[in-house]
Amino acid sequence: MSSKIIKRIAQKEEHALDSMIRDCYPKIYGYLYRRIMDEGLAKDLTQETFYHFFSHIQQYQDQGKLLNYLYRIAQHLLYDYFKSQKIVISELDESLISDPAYDTQTIVERQEEDIILRKWIEQLPVHLQDIIYLRYYEKMKFKDISKITGKHVSTLKSQSKLAVELLKKMAKKEGW
Repeated sequence: MSSKIIKRIAQKEEHALDSMIRDCYPKIYGYLYRRIMDEGLAKDLTQETFYHFFSHIQQYQDQGKLLNYLYRIAQHLLYDYFKSQKIVISELDESLISDPAYDTQTIVERQEEDIILRKWIEQLPVHLQDIIYLRYYEKMKFKDISKITGKHVSTLKSQSKLAVELLKKMAKKEGW
């Protein structure tokens, strides 16, 4: 999104605001939902992300993609939540149940695999968890993750490799 649309949003132009929310809200919500697997909490944190953005829009400086800036806000809110709760949430992925392409056995097997994988991911340090979720669940490029996390692309690549290696070791240990 360009700086023009940000100016229009800052001037409370409704069409620009609707367009931005329509484009960005599902992505931010999806990221938060995959991290905490709680629909209500993901909605709350997504709304808080946009509230934070809109309440500080006058200070926004166009330094790249607006979506990356929103991811960064969401990430900070998520860290704050984890610190306050001192827990990491993992639940079944209910979205598969509504997909008619999967039979019950396939759904159960994928949910079980997803639960195991998420438990392994949760054992990683938080900064490695973020890289895994942003890179593999959100399908983001390292340059975009770099803008969100403030880390160099080369650092992210090496940390991603480390995270994948750690997950492979966990899988091997469990006989996968």
